[in-house]
Amino acid sequence: MQTTSRDTRTTGLVVALVLGLASALTFAVGDVAGALSPDPDALISFTWILGLALLVWATIAFVVVMALIVRDFASRRRPALIEALLVIATFAVIAATLAAHPLFGSGGGTA
Repeated sequence: MQTTSRDTRTTGLVVALVLGLASALTFAVGDVAGALSPDPDALISFTWILGLALLVWATIAFVVVMALIVRDFASRRRPALIEALLVIATFAVIAATLAAHPLFGSGGGTA
């Protein structure tokens, strides 16, 4: 049963990482389109909404897997090295995406 739980956590972390990377790529495409297109409003809006949706799903997946890891850690089971590396990578991608494209305030929702 522990192997299945580890596989589930690892798969969840990979899904969160891929969603986070897809979100960052979507925001980057919107930035490039905004710089190159003479009338980029529709494309920027679409990429912003898509990037935000991907980022939200990445965060949800990350939080769910972190809850599983904390629960197992509380029962004295240590996470595997790959899980620890995936947690760090996923957190870094989500944090960097949020830092580069703030959801509100200065720069929020603008190219």
